[in-house]
Amino acid sequence: QFELHPDIAKFLCFKGKDDEVYCLTRLPMGQRHAVSVAVNATRRLLNFQKSCAVDDCVDNTRFIGNTLEEVLNDAEQFVRRAWSVGATLNEVTNNDVPLRAQLKKLVHHEGDWLGARIDYRNKRVKLTEKCIDKLVFLRKHLLSAASLSARTLAAIFGILLFSSTIVDCNLPRRFVPLQFFR
Repeated sequence: QFELHPDIAKFLCFKGKDDEVYCLTRLPMGQRHAVSVAVNATRRLLNFQKSCAVDDCVDNTRFIGNTLEEVLNDAEQFVRRAWSVGATLNEVTNNDVPLRAQLKKLVHHEGDWLGARIDYRNKRVKLTEKCIDKLVFLRKHLLSAASLSARTLAAIFGILLFSSTIVDCNLPRRFVPLQFFR
């Protein structure tokens, strides 16, 4: 979450039912421009010499390294840079528990990343249960709906395209119109 400077917060105010004016102190992720702000802020925080490979998507970041020390060093530098600009991180806090101890608890050989369960040690990828549940829901919706909106179709094709890369099913090859969405 990104703290808003008071000069900016005054532009993100609303009037409540009690006619009081309230100003936001943090950037709400539901706003249209919030995603691009989060992406740019995350990329700036990652702008340092790293030992690890880094993946970032909006405000999600993961460090992939050959050694625990590499991962901890890069993650620690990222967290300290985030704290220096007032960013709030969900997984670690600036409290009495040493940062490195907090980060060690977050290091795993297997974990979820954007709908995929990744086993880094054995180099395997499969869909998460949440992603599978979405596919099942969309399938039921697709089969039961009399008509579908463009937004619903886009959601269905998006999750199908994403899933097809993980389960090794070349969906665009089997359904020609999807070739144009890659």
